[in-house]
Amino acid sequence: MQIKTNMAAEMLRVLKQDGAILWYDFWWNPTNPHTAGIRPSEIKALFPNCEYIFRRITLAPPIAKLFVHISWPLVLFLESLILFNSHYLVMIKKAPSEK
Repeated sequence: MQIKTNMAAEMLRVLKQDGAILWYDFWWNPTNPHTAGIRPSEIKALFPNCEYIFRRITLAPPIAKLFVHISWPLVLFLESLILFNSHYLVMIKKAPSEK
């Protein structure tokens, strides 16, 4: 965790006052128990005193692989449900009081 904390602190240090950090990472990997996703609570802990906009995106790749051969529109539909989305796209900005 110390490496993540140091990296996040450096990202905030070099961030322009009106800049933003775009974070794209998985939080859930249903087929690989050897990986650990990064959940919103951890992102918020890494970037304290910031504002966040979270969006769950990207249909979990194992699920997409199952259905893409059958129907691309089905895959797009499943992704739109958000339930099976395995990644977060997060915009992180310094809070106004931190600028």
